[in-house]
Amino acid sequence: ARDGRPEGGRVARGSGDGTRRVGGAVPGQGGASLRGHGARIVRTALSPEGARIATASYDRSVKLWDTDSLVIDSSSSARVETVWMAGFSPDGRHVAASGRTTTLRSADTGALIWERDLGSVIAQRFSTDGSKLIQNSVDGAVRIVDMASGAPLHEIRPADGIVRTVGLLDDGRSMVLYGEGWLGTWDLQTGRSLGPTRPHSWVTESFVVRA
Repeated sequence: ARDGRPEGGRVARGSGDGTRRVGGAVPGQGGASLRGHGARIVRTALSPEGARIATASYDRSVKLWDTDSLVIDSSSSARVETVWMAGFSPDGRHVAASGRTTTLRSADTGALIWERDLGSVIAQRFSTDGSKLIQNSVDGAVRIVDMASGAPLHEIRPADGIVRTVGLLDDGRSMVLYGEGWLGTWDLQTGRSLGPTRPHSWVTESFVVRA
């Protein structure tokens, strides 16, 4: 995994030994390692303003780091159930960590806001306005979760098969679900399909959709 800092300040590059290499965005610039996890780091996320890095590890913890000092904010290091990903909300105020359970914590203090057993999650992203968390579950469904309470709002199980990837439309109100040989558009507010799915023949793990 690799995340770029706004204005090219830092990038974080993955490793399998419980560290993350953080260096300049320009090749050849020096860097340092994030050391503090007891197992492999599986996901790195950069806050929108570039001030913090979140790391999720197989040691079942999520840690927050100051981007400039690369020091762990110990008050924000929270041990959770098996965790596979972590990400910042669009305003940078919250960190969602997902795996077998999902937690939402304050990015400033590490305080737990809510914890929910939403089923095992393999991918997540925030809606553009930060009011919803969109999750891909291991069983192929997509869940739309209320950010304020953690309550699941909608569960989508397309008849065409499992969902591999979710893309948000620029209008902020709808999303595209991508499956094996099909794609379709759904409404974020209602969880309802906006029309029949259509076939495709290309293969990808992620994409950007323009309204």
